[in-house]
Amino acid sequence: MVDQKKSQKGCARRLLADCLPKWWTEDKPQKSNASRLSISTGGNSNTSSCNIEFTEVELLVLNLRTKNYSLPDFMKKKNKKMKKAKVLIVTNYHSSLAEFKNFNQLCSLRNLRRMRLEKISVPSFRGIENFEEVVIVYV
Repeated sequence: MVDQKKSQKGCARRLLADCLPKWWTEDKPQKSNASRLSISTGGNSNTSSCNIEFTEVELLVLNLRTKNYSLPDFMKKKNKKMKKAKVLIVTNYHSSLAEFKNFNQLCSLRNLRRMRLEKISVPSFRGIENFEEVVIVYV
């Protein structure tokens, strides 16, 4: 897990949702300059206290091990500030399909153009008509 407080342009952040560094949960909002963000979770994580804004993220990778998934609270609140996000990769490593509860919130990111979903079920594909590339894998 990368947990350095100092971030640089172009660096990656890897968030293990079950093991957040203390400085990520401080009351004062913090900004990360990471252009790539990877979140790995088993679905039972407590990320509601994470108080970081990922304003420079261009690539968002979600690695899941669960049957049901919802965006962490900090992403629901902050995703409007993820204006530079261009690519979304969601991979579920659970034995069955994962249902992505609030998927449409990610589709609202205006610059998001490419998406890859593996073993993911989404309630609706509204909002993906502006995408250049959508790959869906159900194997």
